[in-house]
Amino acid sequence: MDLTKILNLNLNLTFSNITLALACLITGYLANLALTPPNPNPENADVDDRYRHILSPRTIARRKLFYTVLSVYHAVLVLTQPGPDSVFVCPFPSNLNHSLLLTWSSYMILGLGVVCFIGVPLRLAAYRALGRNFTFTLQKPSELNTRGLYRWMQHPSYTSAALVRGGCLCVFLRWDGVLGCWIPPAIRAWLDGSGWVVAVLMAVVVVHAVRGRISDEEKMLQERFGDVWVEWHRRTKRFVPGLF
Repeated sequence: MDLTKILNLNLNLTFSNITLALACLITGYLANLALTPPNPNPENADVDDRYRHILSPRTIARRKLFYTVLSVYHAVLVLTQPGPDSVFVCPFPSNLNHSLLLTWSSYMILGLGVVCFIGVPLRLAAYRALGRNFTFTLQKPSELNTRGLYRWMQHPSYTSAALVRGGCLCVFLRWDGVLGCWIPPAIRAWLDGSGWVVAVLMAVVVVHAVRGRISDEEKMLQERFGDVWVEWHRRTKRFVPGLF
């Protein structure tokens, strides 16, 4: 039984397509690695955490599944390059931007590169630097780490999370990419030019949430470490060394 004929698929197994599909799969895997807690959340929390409910194992598992589905589906689109007859893979292939998202364009290189070579390594470095003190929910750490990454920046994990999620969403969650396969052309035309509006709204929500989380975290650290934290906080930047 030839599934490709049944589904009317035309596999484009060129070197370029295969390597791009693999890059998408690797990006999805690495994004999930960055979303995986290095340590379990403490059962008996010693700090109130307003976001504990969205950091449960079940919620994290759903988030990882979301990124997995997006990256795998994008890889399938790269390998099949859907046309008018490929309705089983992509019901509305006319929405796809093949040259931008389904080939090795500068946009794809930048988006995938930010995730794989900056965001994820920075995230994993933050995991290693804090060791057992790194949990997704707030807890009082046993020490204030001011070495390594933390000599230059206070919150590398938030910077890295923004790079990983931002890069993935810019590549895998576009009207002319994965989402476009499931949006009727009439609605797709109506959405043209509105992507930046959605991006701004999402950014506002995320910034508000992160701002509240950082405020809680810094309050906890100041109460625990006092003047040592104040001095470290004064001489380092929060997110980008020397800038911000």
